[in-house]
Amino acid sequence: TENDESFVYLDLNLKGLYKNVRAMKMVQISTLFDTYPRAIRDMAVETGKKIKVIISGVETELDKNVIEIIRDPMVHLIRNSVDHGIESPADRTKNGKDERGNIHISAHQMGNDIQITINDDGAGIDAEKVLAKAIQKKVISRDQADLLSQAEIYNLLFKSGFSTLDTVSELSGRGVGLDSVITSLNKCDGKIEISSRPNEGSEFKLTIPITMSVFKALPVKVGEDIFFIPSVLVNEVAVVPDDSIEIVDRVRVNRWRDQVVPIVKLGEVLGTAAASKNGRKQSNLLFIRHQERYLALEVDQFLEEMSILYRSMGTFLVNLPLIAGCTIMDNGQVALILNISALLEEIEAKTVEYKYKVEEGGDIGKKEERKKRILIVDDSPIIRETQKGILISAGYEVDEAENGVQALIKLQKRSFELALVDILMPQMDGFELIQRMKEEKKFQDIPVVIMTCRKSEEDKMRGIELGCDAYLVKSDFAPDILLKTIQRHIK
Repeated sequence: TENDESFVYLDLNLKGLYKNVRAMKMVQISTLFDTYPRAIRDMAVETGKKIKVIISGVETELDKNVIEIIRDPMVHLIRNSVDHGIESPADRTKNGKDERGNIHISAHQMGNDIQITINDDGAGIDAEKVLAKAIQKKVISRDQADLLSQAEIYNLLFKSGFSTLDTVSELSGRGVGLDSVITSLNKCDGKIEISSRPNEGSEFKLTIPITMSVFKALPVKVGEDIFFIPSVLVNEVAVVPDDSIEIVDRVRVNRWRDQVVPIVKLGEVLGTAAASKNGRKQSNLLFIRHQERYLALEVDQFLEEMSILYRSMGTFLVNLPLIAGCTIMDNGQVALILNISALLEEIEAKTVEYKYKVEEGGDIGKKEERKKRILIVDDSPIIRETQKGILISAGYEVDEAENGVQALIKLQKRSFELALVDILMPQMDGFELIQRMKEEKKFQDIPVVIMTCRKSEEDKMRGIELGCDAYLVKSDFAPDILLKTIQRHIK
């Protein structure tokens, strides 16, 4: 019909518009890089140094929003290369180098990521000085220092408030530590690695997504507020008649799939006033499995599932454990993304409404055996939250670590049946963590599943050679594949 044809044309136009908008967001990184040669020359004059600047990969394209996020970190790292890395002409000549130092800034695409490298041929990083300063400033203890590799020592530079300088340098960061670089990179799920050799120079390697993180989420209304829940964590949504809701021990429950499922109003947990039902005799429920239990969250309204752009709220989230981040909706409204794992733990800890064990036929109150415990090691909060929600919903106990150093400390304190490990992480990456685990008799039998964005055969072979039990790629992520892989390897 004419209407059907109109809808087809409209759909095609909208898809074309989406592609055009996406293309408009992409710009060449030359818009960032072109400003560096002059800036570095000015810094060189200020510090009395001679520096040659080499720029490559300027045609590499990147999301405008990502470029704005990395703009300050890039300047900060370049300042440090000029101030700390490149030596004075006299010192370079004394060490048998050309009096003119070199800083090479490059960019290239790697799958869904862009890798930016800042390389200098300066003095390198004095690992012993960094370690001594970290102990002096109580960033780490002497016992922890003994466990650190050289790469991990370099990554101490990113600790909050850490600096090897005894006095503030006006040029390199104006008194702000390299932790500000990590804070900025966290906004776009970026990562940074350091490598260095004494008297040969240092390299700072940034790995950042071409575009910002997008995932499917279910928006729900509680009163006038809209909250997003990652779709992968929701088992089912249903509108149930109020006369099907029963009261058991003063708790509202619903019999769903032969289970007795307690109902908790999301607004009461979040402290948000719910809307009036206005005579409506139905309840909107989201059924979520948490560990070996089901829970129904009651909301005022379901909205249509959509793909959203995850944005970190940085320091604003310090005292808001129930919030994982935020997103900006099409109308410009900021909506919060809920941390479902933390939300359900809060409900379980603070209410008596959530105490029913999932058993065949809805049996209640049976004694539980200790759950299999899994350690998630990933520096991305949203990735950890998603994986944690899936694993807890499947009945596993979960602990988290942001990097390999934290993971080793966790492994020393608790026993785990499996480790789910990312590769690209600060302080200690996944490869080195696996190597450490396989060298320690206490940890070498713990199965390791790599979950990473890196999909090259070289990375897969390295993981296998180090002793990983499975290698999964984040771009191909599916909850059922993850769970089947874990079930296959866990003891």
